[in-house]
Amino acid sequence: MGKDYLAKFGVKFLISAQDKSGVELLTILKMRLNNSERQELDLARNALYEITLKRIQKYPLNSLREKIHAILLKHNVKDVSIAIATPDIQALTFGEVNPETRFEIASLSKSFASYFAIEYFSNSGISIDCSVNEVLNSTQSTYRLSDDKVQIKHLMNHQALNMHYVKGYPLNSEMPALTTLLSEVSVINPPGKKFQYSGGGFIVLEHLIEAHSGKSIKELSKNLWDEFTFEQKNIPNIHYARGINQGGQEIEGGRLMFPSFAAGAMATARSVTLFLNSLTNAYHELKGHGGISHDTARLMLHGSDNGCMKFMGCEMGLGVFVAEAGENKLAIHQGANDGFRAIYIHCFSGPSSGAGFTILSNGELNAVLSISEISQLLLKELNISGIDFKKFKDNFKTNNLSSEEIVNIGYKNLIFDAFILNLPEKIIDVGPLDELSPKNLAVGGKILEVTNQKFARAENLLSPFVPVFDPKLFGKQGKKMDSWETVRHNQLECDQMVFELLHPSEINFVSFSTKYHHGNHTPFVSLEGVSLEESETWIEILPKTALEGHSFKAIKLNPTHKKFIKIRVSNYPDGGLSRLGLYKEIDEKFLTSYTYKDVIPMPAKPLNITYHPTAVEIKKNLSRFKKGEEINVASLAFGGNLVKASNEHYGPAIQVVSPFAPMNMFDGLESARSRKADHFEECIVSLAWPAVIHRIELDFTYFVNNNPLFISLEARSEKGEWIELVKKNRVKSFAGNKKSYEIKHALKFDQVRVKTIPDGGVNRLSVFTLL
Repeated sequence: MGKDYLAKFGVKFLISAQDKSGVELLTILKMRLNNSERQELDLARNALYEITLKRIQKYPLNSLREKIHAILLKHNVKDVSIAIATPDIQALTFGEVNPETRFEIASLSKSFASYFAIEYFSNSGISIDCSVNEVLNSTQSTYRLSDDKVQIKHLMNHQALNMHYVKGYPLNSEMPALTTLLSEVSVINPPGKKFQYSGGGFIVLEHLIEAHSGKSIKELSKNLWDEFTFEQKNIPNIHYARGINQGGQEIEGGRLMFPSFAAGAMATARSVTLFLNSLTNAYHELKGHGGISHDTARLMLHGSDNGCMKFMGCEMGLGVFVAEAGENKLAIHQGANDGFRAIYIHCFSGPSSGAGFTILSNGELNAVLSISEISQLLLKELNISGIDFKKFKDNFKTNNLSSEEIVNIGYKNLIFDAFILNLPEKIIDVGPLDELSPKNLAVGGKILEVTNQKFARAENLLSPFVPVFDPKLFGKQGKKMDSWETVRHNQLECDQMVFELLHPSEINFVSFSTKYHHGNHTPFVSLEGVSLEESETWIEILPKTALEGHSFKAIKLNPTHKKFIKIRVSNYPDGGLSRLGLYKEIDEKFLTSYTYKDVIPMPAKPLNITYHPTAVEIKKNLSRFKKGEEINVASLAFGGNLVKASNEHYGPAIQVVSPFAPMNMFDGLESARSRKADHFEECIVSLAWPAVIHRIELDFTYFVNNNPLFISLEARSEKGEWIELVKKNRVKSFAGNKKSYEIKHALKFDQVRVKTIPDGGVNRLSVFTLL
């Protein structure tokens, strides 16, 4: 029966077994087999929490304290403060500090700065997609960046500016004016295209807010968070940790001062962990939590790669690194100021949601090693799923690494490389062996890098088997595909995968299959290689070449006589590519390109609940509400209906106004992938009666990889005039969740139009008014 559970839900049956008999456990298992996947995820999360809590309560941190103490002695680390969330917070301190002692939290400051900045700009009516220079133009500041394309968000996601490390100044001296520090900041990468860790972005962010508000950050953030401040001078009656360098000596003046947003915050470990608890709750709750709005949490915790995976083994959100550990998503940040090191790892989504910790320490390289060991210990103790604990390491090579690189690469090698990526399910029932596979040099290749494989695994591209398609086979990501398929709306030029050939070889022929992909196939592809002779240089094998859907394309190359050892496949801009063939020699009869004759079967879509209420039923539904209560006038249950949908390729648009909670990806509107510039799809809904709209809610619960990039909302007045309620805004970070819009308009409207830009899926549209 446990196997049945695993097959249905993809995870093991989790329950706190203490004080339960075998019969009771079996009865519970039988009952839970009837639950939905969402119900079981909630129950699994609760079970993990109970198991962890019981473990910690049974051994009240005594053995944990002893182990941590031994680690600190081993690495000669003096003072450490730790806060553990289960999600209840427990504090541990070592050395001459207590739970109220404030440490320099170094780059952990960037998380608080991003939270503050996003809320500040939202309250000021400024989008974080706005140009930095455009905002500066409205102030008295004379500072400008060299590129108008740098947006506010690029200051927080490290995708434009320089200055990995920001300089510190002794506490017993004066901190230079922020405007002086700006002279060292410059644009070094095309905005939004490449990750490069940047303290400079946060110096600009701090100046931008001060220039716009006319106030200092210290004044604006005075009551931002308990046991936290951007004020670095000693405050009376506050105990501060000392900065200790690698030689065990105290930093001049006790510690250094740094630019506030980049690395200058002072906080307790408990304060940081409370912040992460609130950020986690706000991520899930539409009303936000603890002063953090839902929108801010979703924006901060939505990650992108752009080179960040190579740097940290994580994606980059806004002021937060985001990692996968199986079904879990973790918020992470490391910190390194002179004499201080810090880290937080906190699960904000998945079975272990709410569990995590913050470690604040003095020391330098020795502290990196001790923090890594303590982190490994705590991750095991908290039983965070999705981590291969056997891959934890106890050391790494620091040769030729700068001090700032040691921090990032150290944590990546010692901790993050053990995190298991959350990949789509493997293809188990493979097709017949491809007759060309014995000659195909791509088969058996070792994948080194992949920018995206959220819909289908990159390893499928190198399979020796003919692609298969089972119309009944669905996975957690949607339709299960025997291909390499990347998600929609790639903001870079292309997705890429790099793999190593089994043997060095010349490549004279290539082939591509997009079998079972049509409309969502890779439109263009290119190939590059690294040769045995020139091991550091990428050489073009095939220039950017067009592909057709559900087709086979074979190409004879001009001979280069180079023996290739690595291959890079570029998928423009995104989509599905089923197979890659690389050949030194092949019978040229196989070089014919063609469209596959077999028709792609229609997927046997999962069930959704259809609903066609009568006038009597609608009246009965309405009778349950009292005057002044909020009601969804778009819902079929109260007389709302679908008027029009421009494209419902994957899912029936009528379901967006269903009164029932969505059940899957096909229970809602989903349009096909578009490839044209300025494309959009639209859906128009009639309201139960002309109403003053006070809130609109979009539900993307099951669109984790394929919700729209942008949304705009319009409504039709009683005079027939279409009026914009919400201008085009980015919603990609709300994938798998909900986005709510407060509407402030006095007119009554009878229809609402949703534009999905350029395309994508929406499970539900709710339009609320007050009776």
